Amino acid sequence: MDARSDPLHHLAGPFVPPSPTPPALPSPPAASDAKGSGGGGGGMNGKSPKPTSSPVPRPEDVSLWLRWAVSPTHALALLALPPLLAVPAQLLLPLLPAALRPARNPLLSFFLLSHPAPPPARAEASAYFPFPRPSASSPTGSTGPQLYIKGPGDLALLAWSVVFFSLLRLLLTHYAFPAFARRWGITKEGKLLRFGEQGYAVCYWAIFGAWGV
Repeated sequence: MDARSDPLHHLAGPFVPPSPTPPALPSPPAASDAKGSGGGGGGMNGKSPKPTSSPVPRPEDVSLWLRWAVSPTHALALLALPPLLAVPAQLLLPLLPAALRPARNPLLSFFLLSHPAPPPARAEASAYFPFPRPSASSPTGSTGPQLYIKGPGDLALLAWSVVFFSLLRLLLTHYAFPAFARRWGITKEGKLLRFGEQGYAVCYWAIFGAWGV
């Protein structure tokens, strides 16, 4: 065997052809290369796209039971329904027999307090008010301001109030304050929404904070 082709010979090293090496795996692009070249899955000019804010849900995409929370039209219709029904109900109640006639129009519970306090509670509370006055609704004519207690009729008032304040927040956040912001040159949707939220927060704390609520 030729010494140049014998791998065991001490002189064969420089003459034996080298064994083929496996191809190298491509290395992942560096972060600096991706920013400079615009490749590597980036956006225009090598900049990754900015996350966009979630769009405001359309009324058609919301359940019918919750559509009043995103649609001023549905909220107004829901708020106007109890007063509109209370007017004919008040006219029809005297026509009912005395055994079936309620003591009070039940639809008034949606927007008025339902449970007056008994006369002893009004008389006791009159000591905390400097100018007590007679209560016209008191059957005994006891003096003191008209007070109310908790009762099941307050659930209707609570539900009506939730819809009312949700409508107020919707009008201020999505319509009133964004209109002011557009007049001052703010056009981005995210900034308009933030301006509306901050404006509503200022109104909320200015009014209810003054009352201590």
